[in-house]
Amino acid sequence: QAYEDVDLSPYRETLRQKKEAAEKQEIASMVKRSRKASRSDYTSLMRRLEEQNFADENIVPYMDKIKEKVTALDQERLHALLDESQQMDFNAAAAVYEQILDENFLPELKNSALEMLAKRLEKIRTDECELLVQKLQDEMRGTIKENARHHFYPARKVMLNTAEPKETNAI
Repeated sequence: QAYEDVDLSPYRETLRQKKEAAEKQEIASMVKRSRKASRSDYTSLMRRLEEQNFADENIVPYMDKIKEKVTALDQERLHALLDESQQMDFNAAAAVYEQILDENFLPELKNSALEMLAKRLEKIRTDECELLVQKLQDEMRGTIKENARHHFYPARKVMLNTAEPKETNAI
């Protein structure tokens, strides 16, 4: 009870600074000791740092650097998958789509990659359909006489909004 009247205010700032320095040192030590070979290593490190309930001002710079590294790893992996898909047929590109869907990526990167791949799949299907229609037209040319009731739908032009009214009026 003799200590109730003691003024500790001069020491509060020193204690706060010491606590902050100890936290920063502990965070740096955790980051330094951690295995950092794969994406899962980085996400595991982020989880462990969050569990420690460090002060935001101490942990944010480290979390930002770790997130940048995870972003770089995700971009590198997605780039490799998407580069392969440019030369693939529909089935192989669809398999890459499923692979991206199943793997762990940052949501914003995953969504943009899936959107780009969906457009690629749509283009492949449209190209295939256009080739089939062209083949049908070529095969019909010699056997069926011209008929005003036979029309071929210009699907690609309609999808690209380049179809002229005269091409779509009959349909």
